Amino acid sequence: MIKTEEFLLPAHWACYLINGDASGLTDAEQAEIQEWEIAHAPGPCIGVADTAEFSLLGDDGLGGVERTTFTFQVIEACYSDGEVIAYH
Repeated sequence: MIKTEEFLLPAHWACYLINGDASGLTDAEQAEIQEWEIAHAPGPCIGVADTAEFSLLGDDGLGGVERTTFTFQVIEACYSDGEVIAYH
């Protein structure tokens, strides 16, 4: 069974998080998404809800944008003698 985690994030992040497509994003927006991924994303984005709603605050700390639920696969390391031997 695949472990997942959901986050309420700006809807306009979808193309970048799902496909790595930064077209339409400013350099600052792209940097903001990358910073969020480093701090919060447990693994690859594997899905996004079909609906969005206006929200004053989301998991990213940004206010006043349309948000939707993104699903990320949780990638966990398997250790043996203190070394990573696999990911699942």
